Amino acid sequence: MAQKTPRYKVGLDHAFEELATPNPDGTYSVRIPSEGDRVIVVPTESRAKVVAEAEALRIKLSPAA
Repeated sequence: MAQKTPRYKVGLDHAFEELATPNPDGTYSVRIPSEGDRVIVVPTESRAKVVAEAEALRIKLSPAA
């Protein structure tokens, strides 16, 4: 049986800290690892938390590459 390569995992409790970065203008940049580390900018912290948690779930639930 072929051995699977470990995937980058982000827990829901740490998703915001791992994936979101505050910007000087008050917006947040959120890294999307499942899309080649694409970065999106959202206007508020609450939206950044939602996007980061959704991405963490997407990574966790996707089949191993």
